[in-house]
Amino acid sequence: MVENIRWHLELGGEVIAKIQDAHKYDLPWTYGVLVESPEFERFRPYFTDSDFWSDDDSMIEALCVEVYTKGGFTLRDIITGETYLNLSLNQREDTVWFRIGCRLINRTTK
Repeated sequence: MVENIRWHLELGGEVIAKIQDAHKYDLPWTYGVLVESPEFERFRPYFTDSDFWSDDDSMIEALCVEVYTKGGFTLRDIITGETYLNLSLNQREDTVWFRIGCRLINRTTK
């Protein structure tokens, strides 16, 4: 049973990853844990340091084009309904850390 899913990483309205709150903060970073997120694996290379990308890597190029054409990643807080864009997210194995101080684009009510 999955508990404490706090955020959804979305692309083009599709949930790419479910993120559990790790209750760890190192301002400006918030830490989480990927939970049941096989869709994230295809995008994992996108969330690596671009300094290590090869100039002729067609897979990275295709991911960048897809992310751009779908409007970029958003992070939705499923508890508050807040949705953020201009996301800065890093990852290592199942741990992710991101800045949630990005621009709020909407807020839904429950």
